[in-house]
Amino acid sequence: MWAIARHYGATTPYLDWSERPYVAAFFVLADLLDDIYAQYGGLNLTGRQCAVYRLIDKGGQLDGDGLRVVKVLIDELQHLHRQHGVFTWLDSDRFFELQGFLENHGKGDFLTQVLLPDHAVVEGLRDLLLHGIDYSVLFPDLRVPHCTRV
Repeated sequence: MWAIARHYGATTPYLDWSERPYVAAFFVLADLLDDIYAQYGGLNLTGRQCAVYRLIDKGGQLDGDGLRVVKVLIDELQHLHRQHGVFTWLDSDRFFELQGFLENHGKGDFLTQVLLPDHAVVEGLRDLLLHGIDYSVLFPDLRVPHCTRV
């Protein structure tokens, strides 16, 4: 139930990920574009950056020591499958963020951060659209069309 709730935006102990880097980049860029529009009422690039994280689970080595990788197999959630969604659950009294936890357990190289400048948003979303990655593909079960501002 936590996976379903998290996937719909509820606060849970799960952190959602995509196994596909282009899908992850789409969500980061689309969120940054929404933030820019909400803050400025239009496309106003200010030199901000956003981060895309890559988490590698080398043969199930992430599971254990208070960290679980959860894959949900529910046929009714088509968009979860299209997004290649997985979740992590960090159950630790000592760590509240994944990077510090992994570094403390000798697994810091399993998590990589890439910083993207805000001027890459529009071009990045256009490139992803050319690769067939957009809201209609990632949310096939939604009936209301969603339009990206690119």
